[in-house]
Amino acid sequence: MDLSADEIGLVCLGYFRANRRIFSFNLLDEFAERTLAQLGSFKPNHLINVLKAFRHAGYCKVSFFERLADQLILNDLLNGFSLNQIMHVVMAFASTRIYHPALIHHCLVRALAIVNDRPSIRSKEIGRIIWAVGTLGITESDMTIVETLIDIHSQIEDQGNNEYPESVCDTVIGSIFLGIFPPNLINYLMKDENVELLQGLRGLEKKSQLLLIHNSTHIECPDYKGLRLKKQAVKKFQVSDFQRAIKFELKTRSGLSPIYEQLVELIGSRKVHCHMILPHFTTADIELHLNSDNCPLTFTPSSVKLDSDDKKTIKFQQSVTEDLLEQLTNPAGKQTEYRKTNIARRIAIQVAGPNQCSLTEPHVIFGTYRTKLRQLELLGYEVILIPSTTARHLNEKLTFDEQKEWILQNIIEKFNININNT
Repeated sequence: MDLSADEIGLVCLGYFRANRRIFSFNLLDEFAERTLAQLGSFKPNHLINVLKAFRHAGYCKVSFFERLADQLILNDLLNGFSLNQIMHVVMAFASTRIYHPALIHHCLVRALAIVNDRPSIRSKEIGRIIWAVGTLGITESDMTIVETLIDIHSQIEDQGNNEYPESVCDTVIGSIFLGIFPPNLINYLMKDENVELLQGLRGLEKKSQLLLIHNSTHIECPDYKGLRLKKQAVKKFQVSDFQRAIKFELKTRSGLSPIYEQLVELIGSRKVHCHMILPHFTTADIELHLNSDNCPLTFTPSSVKLDSDDKKTIKFQQSVTEDLLEQLTNPAGKQTEYRKTNIARRIAIQVAGPNQCSLTEPHVIFGTYRTKLRQLELLGYEVILIPSTTARHLNEKLTFDEQKEWILQNIIEKFNININNT
């Protein structure tokens, strides 16, 4: 193949605009190698065309993206990029789950320089940049830049110049991933006309985001005085069938089922509950309640079972999560006391999947899951995180007896759970 940098960019643009994927990984690898070899000759827009085509094809070769990031930084190429092009770079890394903190930093610095130098900008680019870096995570030193970009987006909204209301949703979601709650942007989203508009955009995705914003504000920003979702909308946006969702999680999330089954055998089915503790997250939790002697307690009602199709079971699940949110409203950062005083400890076992963490650094947890873990801790839960690599090893490499031994050592003994009387 003897294509120039610009020709590769044009070929990729053709695939992207025709909504066609490049199915040949040999061709994708060839494009990737030629892109790196000719990176200094690429016009920024043609490099973006390549990244768009790669995203569309699901191409996520770690070595390519890491070398690309290193070269963009080393050769100072980002200084020639527009805000839109910076957006596409960080979106490419977020969608492929490749965490490169140095690239994130340089993209944020470039984005802020562009924004400060232009009298008018589109909020669309800011929103997607905030969402992408919020998903990937940032270093503490970059927090000031992100907060400045959020403030600038807020100013755009205050001036009534926002032509992209969905970008406000992107900014708020990315901000929440980082523990930031911009009140005027949240208030804007919760206006009836915007809720109606947003739930028609990308369907379930925006409904889920609105619910996440509503409940996250309730948990982490109790002093917020602006608009919220109406109760009718909250019920409408929640998962309609918790039991079906849990069954799907147990079937597909590597490691979840053996951990749940082993705990049931060790503790008893009435004292281990697999459900979704917080209604704005659709990943399963294994929950244990312990008394002051660290003995597991029976869940009420005791008839809660995963194989039940009884609508009362689903109602119980919803009432548990709604009641939890109603009761646990103390200022963020303080552990809250659950109404049932015999519950001394609440444990939430989290089995991470590969989509919740970085391809390159599995210990780096991404935005949605990171937010969930943070909120569970704020609500007083002891969070036991099982990394995706550990969960996969447990599921694929260990025998039934070895799994039990692992559970005993790494959950029961490590977290001082008394199972002698169960």
